[in-house]
Amino acid sequence: AGARRPAKPAARRFSFSVPQLLAACIALVLISGGGAWMALKPTTVTLREAPGTAITPVAWTSPTDVAVAELQDALARNESRLDTATVRVVRQNLAVIDRAIAEARVALERDPGNTYLNLHLADTMRRKVELLRRINALAAES
Repeated sequence: AGARRPAKPAARRFSFSVPQLLAACIALVLISGGGAWMALKPTTVTLREAPGTAITPVAWTSPTDVAVAELQDALARNESRLDTATVRVVRQNLAVIDRAIAEARVALERDPGNTYLNLHLADTMRRKVELLRRINALAAES
Protein backbone atom coordinates (compact mmCIF):
# COMPACT_ATOMS: atom_id res chain seq x y z
CA ALA A 1 0.00 0.00 0.00
CA GLY A 2 0.98 3.68 -0.31
CA ALA A 3 2.89 5.71 2.21
CA ARG A 4 0.79 7.91 4.36
CA ARG A 5 1.38 11.66 4.00
CA PRO A 6 1.59 13.74 7.12
CA ALA A 7 -1.39 16.04 7.59
CA LYS A 8 -0.84 19.75 6.94
CA PRO A 9 -0.72 21.77 10.11
CA ALA A 10 -3.90 23.79 10.44
CA ALA A 11 -3.47 27.49 9.72
CA ARG A 12 -3.96 29.61 12.81
CA ARG A 13 -7.13 31.62 12.54
CA PHE A 14 -8.23 34.52 14.65
CA SER A 15 -11.80 35.60 14.88
CA PHE A 16 -13.31 38.46 16.79
CA SER A 17 -16.87 39.21 17.68
CA VAL A 18 -18.53 42.46 16.61
CA PRO A 19 -18.38 43.92 20.16
CA GLN A 20 -14.66 43.11 20.35
CA LEU A 21 -14.01 44.81 17.01
CA LEU A 22 -16.06 47.83 18.08
CA ALA A 23 -14.12 48.10 21.34
CA ALA A 24 -10.82 47.89 19.44
CA CYS A 25 -11.94 50.64 17.03
CA ILE A 26 -12.99 52.91 19.88
CA ALA A 27 -9.68 52.33 21.66
CA LEU A 28 -7.76 53.13 18.47
CA VAL A 29 -9.68 56.37 17.93
CA LEU A 30 -9.17 57.46 21.55
CA ILE A 31 -5.46 56.67 21.52
CA SER A 32 -4.96 58.42 18.16
CA GLY A 33 -6.96 61.46 19.22
CA GLY A 34 -5.16 61.68 22.54
CA GLY A 35 -1.79 61.42 20.84
CA ALA A 36 -2.69 64.15 18.36
CA TRP A 37 -4.00 66.35 21.16
CA MET A 38 -0.82 65.86 23.20
CA ALA A 39 1.38 66.56 20.17
CA LEU A 40 -0.42 69.71 19.08
CA LYS A 41 -1.45 71.43 22.29
CA PRO A 42 0.83 74.14 23.56
CA THR A 43 1.92 73.36 27.08
CA THR A 44 2.52 75.73 29.93
CA VAL A 45 5.15 75.18 32.57
CA THR A 46 4.62 76.82 35.94
CA LEU A 47 7.68 77.25 38.12
CA ARG A 48 7.55 77.60 41.89
CA GLU A 49 9.89 80.06 43.51
CA ALA A 50 10.39 81.47 46.92
CA PRO A 51 7.43 83.43 48.30
CA GLY A 52 7.26 86.97 46.98
CA THR A 53 9.04 86.12 43.70
CA ALA A 54 6.95 86.58 40.58
CA ILE A 55 7.35 83.91 37.92
CA THR A 56 5.56 84.07 34.60
CA PRO A 57 4.50 80.82 32.91
CA VAL A 58 6.53 79.78 29.87
CA ALA A 59 4.54 78.62 26.83
CA TRP A 60 6.12 75.87 24.74
CA THR A 61 5.11 75.32 21.16
CA SER A 62 4.53 71.93 19.64
CA PRO A 63 7.14 70.33 17.37
CA THR A 64 4.72 70.81 14.46
CA ASP A 65 4.54 74.56 15.12
CA VAL A 66 8.35 74.72 15.12
CA ALA A 67 8.55 72.77 11.84
CA VAL A 68 5.95 75.05 10.23
CA ALA A 69 7.82 78.18 11.34
CA GLU A 70 11.11 76.85 9.93
CA LEU A 71 9.50 75.86 6.62
CA GLN A 72 7.76 79.23 6.30
CA ASP A 73 11.08 81.01 6.91
CA ALA A 74 12.71 78.89 4.20
CA LEU A 75 9.84 79.68 1.83
CA ALA A 76 10.18 83.41 2.49
CA ARG A 77 13.88 83.19 1.61
CA ASN A 78 13.28 81.13 -1.55
CA GLU A 79 10.09 82.71 -2.96
CA SER A 80 12.10 84.71 -5.50
CA ARG A 81 13.11 81.44 -7.19
CA LEU A 82 9.49 80.56 -7.93
CA ASP A 83 7.08 81.83 -10.57
CA THR A 84 4.83 84.59 -9.24
CA ALA A 85 1.69 82.60 -10.14
CA THR A 86 2.99 79.64 -8.10
CA VAL A 87 3.71 81.89 -5.13
CA ARG A 88 0.20 83.39 -5.35
CA VAL A 89 -1.47 79.95 -5.40
CA VAL A 90 0.67 78.71 -2.52
CA ARG A 91 -0.18 81.79 -0.44
CA GLN A 92 -3.89 81.28 -1.15
CA ASN A 93 -3.68 77.63 -0.13
CA LEU A 94 -1.74 78.48 3.03
CA ALA A 95 -4.38 81.08 3.92
CA VAL A 96 -7.13 78.46 3.60
CA ILE A 97 -5.16 76.01 5.75
CA ASP A 98 -4.41 78.72 8.34
CA ARG A 99 -8.13 79.55 8.59
CA ALA A 100 -8.96 75.86 9.10
CA ILE A 101 -6.29 75.58 11.80
CA ALA A 102 -7.54 78.72 13.57
CA GLU A 103 -11.15 77.50 13.47
CA ALA A 104 -10.14 74.06 14.79
CA ARG A 105 -8.16 75.63 17.64
CA VAL A 106 -11.10 77.86 18.60
CA ALA A 107 -13.42 74.85 18.55
CA LEU A 108 -10.94 72.86 20.66
CA GLU A 109 -10.85 75.62 23.26
CA ARG A 110 -14.59 75.09 23.68
CA ASP A 111 -14.41 71.27 23.54
CA PRO A 112 -10.84 70.11 24.29
CA GLY A 113 -11.77 66.44 24.55
CA ASN A 114 -13.36 66.21 21.10
CA THR A 115 -11.54 63.42 19.28
CA TYR A 116 -12.71 64.49 15.83
CA LEU A 117 -11.47 68.05 16.31
CA ASN A 118 -8.11 66.84 17.58
CA LEU A 119 -7.69 64.55 14.59
CA HIS A 120 -8.88 67.26 12.19
CA LEU A 121 -6.36 69.74 13.60
CA ALA A 122 -3.54 67.18 13.41
CA ASP A 123 -4.44 66.33 9.80
CA THR A 124 -4.65 70.00 8.81
CA MET A 125 -1.27 70.73 10.41
CA ARG A 126 0.19 67.72 8.58
CA ARG A 127 -1.17 69.03 5.28
CA LYS A 128 0.38 72.44 5.91
CA VAL A 129 3.77 70.87 6.64
CA GLU A 130 3.51 68.73 3.49
CA LEU A 131 2.63 71.74 1.32
CA LEU A 132 5.49 73.77 2.74
CA ARG A 133 7.94 70.89 2.26
CA ARG A 134 6.84 70.39 -1.35
CA ILE A 135 7.06 74.06 -2.28
CA ASN A 136 10.45 74.42 -0.59
CA ALA A 137 11.71 71.37 -2.51
CA LEU A 138 10.41 72.94 -5.73
CA ALA A 139 12.16 76.20 -4.91
CA ALA A 140 15.41 74.35 -4.19
CA GLU A 141 15.26 72.67 -7.62
CA SER A 142 14.79 76.02 -9.40
